[in-house]
Amino acid sequence: NLALLEERERIAMDLHDGIIQSIYAVGLNLEGCAERVKEDPRGVREQLERAMDDLNDVIKGIRTYIFNLRPSFSDGRGLTETLAEALKALKVNPSMEVKLIAEEVCGALSQEQVTQLAHITKEALANVLKHARANSVTVRLLSKDHGLILSILDNGVGFDPQMVEPTAGQGLRNVAERARALGGSVSVKSASGLGTEIVVQIPLVGDGRESKG
Repeated sequence: NLALLEERERIAMDLHDGIIQSIYAVGLNLEGCAERVKEDPRGVREQLERAMDDLNDVIKGIRTYIFNLRPSFSDGRGLTETLAEALKALKVNPSMEVKLIAEEVCGALSQEQVTQLAHITKEALANVLKHARANSVTVRLLSKDHGLILSILDNGVGFDPQMVEPTAGQGLRNVAERARALGGSVSVKSASGLGTEIVVQIPLVGDGRESKG
């Protein structure tokens, strides 16, 4: 029935945006180890230790998902801290400049909003790693007009949004679905040779301020 199909779609999206992307990041780390093993064995050892830690985190995430059927992405942390954790995946590439610019968020953020925004960021960053050939990524978080704006900007090769590759297209569809689930929207600004910016806007409620973590 429809409810079962929707639940299967949700599970597939959660696995793709969370666990599968984490495994992909570990794979990139291991590829880097293979390339550097002769010239920098000490550095490779540190990378391998990090890969083992990351795999342990993946295993923990899978166990949590199996028992709860919901991924525990942010573990109660603030949004800024959660985004900083997601950005660590890009640091497997030593030539990649990674920047997080986060203003204090006006309005209350639920844990579900934090989790979904973290998934959106992780999906967008995975597309940067796979397709952009960028050496700089900036994630910006700010509040404006009773809403929250999340921007992921890279200086990569860019693309025509009307002719996106199927693998990247799935990621962008997941981003759009998660934004809509939060009552928000997503826009993609890109052109060949000019990089890509993904901008997500969601409404905020309440008078509290989300901790920077």
